[in-house]
Amino acid sequence: MSQTLLTSKLIRATGSGDVIDAAGRWLAARPTLEGFTWIKTRRALEARHGSRRETLTFESSHHDRARQSITFSAAAIEVTDTTLRAWRRENPHRTLVRSTGVEGIVCAASLHDFGTGNSVNLAGPEKRVARLEMVLAHLREHALPWFATTADPGVLPRDVPVSLLRPWGFAADMVEYLAVHGHIDAARELVSRVRAQGPDHQAAFDEGRDLAKQLARPRWHTAPGLGWTATTLGLADPQID
Repeated sequence: MSQTLLTSKLIRATGSGDVIDAAGRWLAARPTLEGFTWIKTRRALEARHGSRRETLTFESSHHDRARQSITFSAAAIEVTDTTLRAWRRENPHRTLVRSTGVEGIVCAASLHDFGTGNSVNLAGPEKRVARLEMVLAHLREHALPWFATTADPGVLPRDVPVSLLRPWGFAADMVEYLAVHGHIDAARELVSRVRAQGPDHQAAFDEGRDLAKQLARPRWHTAPGLGWTATTLGLADPQID
């Protein structure tokens, strides 16, 4: 469908659900988001690259009224990987304890943490295009570079945002992602970068290493996760079977 027709549908849409759907389709057709497809049932834009899936999730508000407020917010960014999901299912003793819903997770973040411009009101038809351009600019500035730093094993250990490297964050997931895809040196480099963040990170790492030596599995998204993962995968200490 041409951008002209999508713009016409966007302007003519009335109900809040129809407006949100039209906005998602309009964004998916923009060259900036080439490769992304709008998934109506999930209110998300998705792009697939081999086993890797990049997802932009959007939100509305339960308090919206079609003629007064139609909230359209770029809320979250997430990377999942089917190869990583399969490896975790086949090797449960070598990965953290986690629910099935996050078996494929590599990393995720809230777009609300990246400043303003990710949330707009689309109630006024005449303002919809301009306001979606604001959302698109926000995605171009924040979401797309974020995806890029997590996509290339050569730059991920060095350039991935520090916010993902908190002791309870996604460092363990990204280390597994790199290791499962055969990028062992990159995985080790990321482990070293996290340990160098400060004494809290090192203390959490040491706790996880001790748990691995005791053959105890910590839960996902807890501070010992990286130390346990690095030790279990043989990336910091001799591998524990």
